[in-house]
Amino acid sequence: MQLLQQSENVMVLDGHPGLVDFDAISMLKQVADASPLKRARICLHKSADESIHEMLIVLARGVYIRPHRHLRKTESFHLIEGSATVVFFDDDGSVASRFRLDRSAGNPIIYRIDRPVFHTQIVHSDYLVFYEVTSGPWISLDTEFASWASSEVDTIYLESILGAPTK
Repeated sequence: MQLLQQSENVMVLDGHPGLVDFDAISMLKQVADASPLKRARICLHKSADESIHEMLIVLARGVYIRPHRHLRKTESFHLIEGSATVVFFDDDGSVASRFRLDRSAGNPIIYRIDRPVFHTQIVHSDYLVFYEVTSGPWISLDTEFASWASSEVDTIYLESILGAPTK
């Protein structure tokens, strides 16, 4: 497996065929632990301009994913390891729905978003490891961060989301 370092916590898979092994997950966990963002990824796509973006992503416990939505994209999420609560919000920030994502019986391991809805993941395990596929190209203006959500880690807010009633 050959990786090109794109940033502190983002690598791009190099070579053909693009092969990723379990050692990559261990490496991503170490990178996520060392990163202030508590996340790391390997991009299987070579360029932000590609029409399909495939990523192996690790989120460490305590990561904050600011609620956001993708204005012109679909997103598929396939759990490999760990557990999290996925939360969907209405435009005003109220919790529309949530579900537990883990590998126990009766819980989903895959979800797909095909419309612009605010969402986040709250990690419960030491690490959340998943494979994400989204449509490209990557354009920063296609991601809208919720104005009602803090741009910094806010543990009180995260705990309130987990206890908030859904509609």
